[in-house]
Amino acid sequence: MINDLQLGEIKRFVSLVSKYKANDLMILIGSWATFFYQSIWPAYQPVIRTTDIDFYTGFANSSLHIDLPKILKENHYLVDIKNGTYQHFIFTTRGFEIEFVTHLRRNQNPVFLVKNLNIQAIPLPHHEKITVDQTLMYQFDDGSIIRIIRPSLYVIMKLLINRNRRKEKAEKDLESIRSIVPFLIQDRNELGMFKKTISGLSSSQKRRCSLSIEKGNLSTLTEYFR
Repeated sequence: MINDLQLGEIKRFVSLVSKYKANDLMILIGSWATFFYQSIWPAYQPVIRTTDIDFYTGFANSSLHIDLPKILKENHYLVDIKNGTYQHFIFTTRGFEIEFVTHLRRNQNPVFLVKNLNIQAIPLPHHEKITVDQTLMYQFDDGSIIRIIRPSLYVIMKLLINRNRRKEKAEKDLESIRSIVPFLIQDRNELGMFKKTISGLSSSQKRRCSLSIEKGNLSTLTEYFR
């Protein structure tokens, strides 16, 4: 599902938020993050079957304050409130939707107001593992920069949340992990980050990962979660 239109729109979004110095407050975490892994593994072929673009935010204090919905509306994005068990902003432009997520807080509210951006993000379990040092930086040809979740953490996050995903999405996530693992275990730096992150997981989180590994026939990863 990778096409020039969607990649062009990702670049346009990153260029726009970079203009307002807001790109440091966002980390690309969904399946589209894997496209940029080609910058470290040229032979890698990403598995992307979604038009959803997911960013993690609300992870740092910053003096920056912008009205992101207003800026996006002025740049021809459709800005809606998505209704469901919670309400949050969803930004739509030519073929894909941009959503923001964050980590659960103690109050466990169904939405979290990211004051720096004036948006509501969806708090999700296990996302507290996402930190700035767990990112890669990618620079487009116009100089704009995007933060991307590292492959090592991407795999762990997908293993952690797999049991909570609908069957179709869960299978897509496992397929994505399978495409990354051969490169991950051969990359000394990423494998080191992978092991370090695993060492910080709780016993219940390691168990969740092990169950996903078993479900996805990912026996290559079994030894790391013992």
